[in-house]
Amino acid sequence: MNKTKVNKILSLAFKISVLLLSLGYIYYKIFYNQDTDQIGKTISIAIIRDYFPLFLVLVLLLMPVNWGIEIIKWRYLIFKIEKISLYNSFKAVLVGISFSSFTPNRVGDYFGRALMLENSDKKIGVLITIVGSIAQTIVTIVAGTIGFILFNNILFTNVFITGNVYYVLNLTILIIFNVLVLLFYFKISLLNTFILKIKLLKRLKSYFQVLTNYTFDELLKVLLLSLLRYLVFIFQFYLLLLIFNIQIDVLNGIAIISVIYLVTTIIPTIALTELGIKGAAAIYFFELYFKQTSYYSDDIAINVVAATFVLWILNLAIPALIGSFYVFKMKLFKKQINE
Repeated sequence: MNKTKVNKILSLAFKISVLLLSLGYIYYKIFYNQDTDQIGKTISIAIIRDYFPLFLVLVLLLMPVNWGIEIIKWRYLIFKIEKISLYNSFKAVLVGISFSSFTPNRVGDYFGRALMLENSDKKIGVLITIVGSIAQTIVTIVAGTIGFILFNNILFTNVFITGNVYYVLNLTILIIFNVLVLLFYFKISLLNTFILKIKLLKRLKSYFQVLTNYTFDELLKVLLLSLLRYLVFIFQFYLLLLIFNIQIDVLNGIAIISVIYLVTTIIPTIALTELGIKGAAAIYFFELYFKQTSYYSDDIAINVVAATFVLWILNLAIPALIGSFYVFKMKLFKKQINE
């Protein structure tokens, strides 16, 4: 059996594995979720509310907006090494989602997108994709810090002014961390200099060199696109909370949601536990809020879980399913000449 046939077999086996893992993960989360029956009942109750059609349409319209922004952002970044169309960027992002669905902390996203590049070094593609991910994480951290301040002032009036030592210490650590990650992001080109100073890593110079190609203005544009996308899925979550009868004003709702995303970003997860952790964090923070405001009921927990579950279906499960079929169009091996 010649090398070309072996490559074709390996490529097909790899693609089938990705498809099965992606489908298996989504099936597991939907049909083996312990709250599925209760979520179903909660959804059936939500459907009969007068505002359900309008809010649902808004949430559904925001789904392509969410990933559309990410598609534009990744294309903008990857243009440094390969001129790709919006459609190819669309395919790459969806394939990345498919890969991310069954990998720890969604790291498969970097490799899935890079594998869709046709004429560029895949390793450099991974690095560039990580830059975009860092930008999104920074927005989550900064917004989450602001949410943390607002949320604590909701729970403990003027907590900063009254001098709660524990709160002030946490806030100080968060602010310092925010400053450091922003400095790291805008000076990411220094990683190349750092690599050059370490003998064992010098062989990676050719890959990290691409980081020096991004200017402050370009990194700022990527950060602003990340902020815009963040606002979209925050608003999606808020609308879903209203659909499931979690009555909370916009400012408080956004503050709590931003804290939830901050916590779930900081906590390392594997794919099978990510939805559960996000749901648990959402229940914890919303219960804290409603107990403080004396408007707590036992229905809040399942309503919050239902909102989290539907958001997961829209923003991860559906794109992952679409992306899994684009996996079969990937070119894992270069064609052999005179094969």
